[in-house]
Amino acid sequence: MRGKDLTGKTYGFITVIRDSLQRATNRQKIWECSCKGTPKNPHQEKLVYIRTDNLERGLTKSCGCYKKELHTKHGHGVPGKNSLEYGSWKSMRGRCNNPNFSHHKYWADVDIYPEWDHAEGFPAFLEYVMEHLGPRPKGKTIDRIDRTKPYEPGNIRWANPAEQARNRSTTKLTEIKVQAIKNRLQDDATVHSRKHISRVYGVHFNTINDIFFGRTWKDVG
Repeated sequence: MRGKDLTGKTYGFITVIRDSLQRATNRQKIWECSCKGTPKNPHQEKLVYIRTDNLERGLTKSCGCYKKELHTKHGHGVPGKNSLEYGSWKSMRGRCNNPNFSHHKYWADVDIYPEWDHAEGFPAFLEYVMEHLGPRPKGKTIDRIDRTKPYEPGNIRWANPAEQARNRSTTKLTEIKVQAIKNRLQDDATVHSRKHISRVYGVHFNTINDIFFGRTWKDVG
């Protein structure tokens, strides 16, 4: 199969010039593209070489100039001050990769999109977030929409603790089970009992605490 012809198409600030005749390890085409900067910060034409999927999924929109512009525009480069988005990126990598990070054992098997998961990965993460999620709202942090999948494009959102708690239990809990849990908690809500309930229903202890303290499933019971 010859595949799609992307010649002449525009993706963000990238214009596809031609098929470079190079192929990625997954046999996708690598396209020779042109970037002349953003309307705010134009520059001389630069040639960049980009895989088909990175163009079509919107993961590469410039030669790197747009990432730098975003980094400055949203205050992420202010010395001595970390933005909320930077904090989320740093925490995401810390809990998944750093054995010394609090609760790392719960996150050790969670993967992160490779373009975000390295020391220079924040600009790529920021570009995606600003394009698809917008700035991080106060009181919310990064959350995986489908918790069986990695932190990756299309699977992250900003969510508050209650939303994240509900998300943790959606694959295992139903309203009937939650009502049964609440009934048990009414009879005995000691720490020992809550741990036992978490084992019985196969959910994390924190999920039982969220139910007990009314942080989630408030509409049940």
